[in-house]
Formats: sequence, structure tokens, C-alpha cells
Amino acid sequence: MPEAARQVFKRIANILDDAEGKGLDVSGSVDPAAFVADAERNLWRKVEELDIAGVADSDDYGASFGKLRELGPTVAAFFDKGGVMVMDPDPKLRDNRLALLVRIRKPYQQIVDFRLLGGAA
Repeated sequence: MPEAARQVFKRIANILDDAEGKGLDVSGSVDPAAFVADAERNLWRKVEELDIAGVADSDDYGASFGKLRELGPTVAAFFDKGGVMVMDPDPKLRDNRLALLVRIRKPYQQIVDFRLLGGAA
């Protein structure tokens, strides 16, 4: 599996693990109307465009991992350039951002937890 796809998954999964460790509920659904930053809207659009929900049902893992890799720049913009703080003090913003990340992690985690695979840390 390409390292870029693994890194995208790892970054998202680590944030969600931290949130769950703090007792936060990450089972909510995404409310696109609640986005306040372009980085959130852009990530949501990219997730919807790539239609990643069914990747675990596909036998074409190369294409599935390719979608995750393709999300990489948009995920990086969300975290690094978008001014988005996932763990926002406003619970509505925080919960919606966590739900967005779950929407990305969930279908891939049904295949494997990529953090357990070898590769650069």
C-alpha cells in the first residue's frame, strides 16, 4: 500500500482515537450546513466526490487505496492550512468535524487498521 494513503489514514485515526480516549462520542452524522471553514467544505466535497463509503465492499483495493491517497492533499489542507481545529471548544463544531473524520476512517478500517502495517512512522 502506498505510504501516502497510510499516512492519511494514520493521521485521521490518531485524532479519532484521542477523541474516543477523552470519552467523546464520535458516532454522530455529518451536517454539511454546520461547516464554518472552507477547508471543511472542501474535504466534505472531496469525500462525496470520491464516494469512499463502499470501498470495503470492493475487490479493487488498488482503487480503494488510490481514493485514500487522493484525499491526502485535501486532508492536509484541512489540518494544516485551513485553520480548522478539530477539537474546537464549541461542541457542535467539534462533533461535526469528528463525524467528518469518522466518515473517512470507517470504510477503510473495515479493511485494515493501516497504522499496524509497516512503513515510515
